Amino acid sequence: ETFKWIRVENPSKEEMDLLVEQAQPFIITGMVQEWPAYKLWQDPQYLIDKIGPDTKIPVRTHFLKYSSNAEWLGEEKNLPFIEFFDHWRQNKTWSVETDAETEFYYLASLPMNKYFPSLAPDVIVPPHPAEQKKTGNLWIGNAGQITPVHYDFSTGDPGMDGIHGVIAGRKIFRLFDPAKNVGCFPRKKIWGRMHQAIVDLKTGLPDASIHPCYANARYVEIELQPGEALFIPKIWWHHVVTLEPAVAVNFWFQHLGSEKLKLGRHWPPLAEYLETLEHMDITHQKMKNVLQFHGFNKITDEEVEEYLRDPLKLMILEKFLHTFGNGTRAPWIAGPEASQVDR
Repeated sequence: ETFKWIRVENPSKEEMDLLVEQAQPFIITGMVQEWPAYKLWQDPQYLIDKIGPDTKIPVRTHFLKYSSNAEWLGEEKNLPFIEFFDHWRQNKTWSVETDAETEFYYLASLPMNKYFPSLAPDVIVPPHPAEQKKTGNLWIGNAGQITPVHYDFSTGDPGMDGIHGVIAGRKIFRLFDPAKNVGCFPRKKIWGRMHQAIVDLKTGLPDASIHPCYANARYVEIELQPGEALFIPKIWWHHVVTLEPAVAVNFWFQHLGSEKLKLGRHWPPLAEYLETLEHMDITHQKMKNVLQFHGFNKITDEEVEEYLRDPLKLMILEKFLHTFGNGTRAPWIAGPEASQVDR
């Protein structure tokens, strides 16, 4: 659909506050260029020396082999960094054929503080995630690689705002306003994956011939260039295609302005999420684990079966309700207005 893209030069925290509340994507310029990484990471030897050639990292491979409901971005495999990096530097293009025939690696969303602490000083964390003590996640991929359509989510917190900054390469983002696409995405029914759509793995998008609801989806599209960052609003579905070998860092954060939208503009997609949860596919053991997460340290098999028969019992637990609106309870957001939204 027609969309007027806004470009904002390295916004301050106060400017970001106003922009986040509008719940629209926009391009951030002048921010990524200020990161030391923007220059330092152009040198392959710098990355090899900083990370260490023998450092083991988890990467994704065989994207097409994972089922529509199971793994995310393919099977996980631990490799020495140099093995992955040499593969990436061969500048191959991902395709259905290459995925089936060979190991084709994707370094996807690895927390830098855990896997690449030596690189963390090279990236200046934007104000909101910095205030919330969040660090970036590293992405390194080749041309043709896909991130299937989803929205950003963490356990017990349905929706986060995000910033995706491209250091090298180009990516195409397709974004779907949740308020304009209610009922358009068939959701996975597995606990922890209901923010992911059921897709045709060759495209990363739903097959409209199988899921006619997707035929009515409306979206906006942007080609993100090196040095640019994209703000992705909370609960906006998005799909990504890498156009050429690319390096990027993304951040997630919470914001009271976008949390308030859960009570109005974004309630319909959240109602969809809850309806999917009510009819989720879940094993006895997984339900037991979920209930233990929600505070049931000692629970019998008979009690677990009760929740399997009636998942609504899970959805009215105090901890579930609290985590559903987790953004309003975070210490960096807490205050009278946040308490009112939480209630």
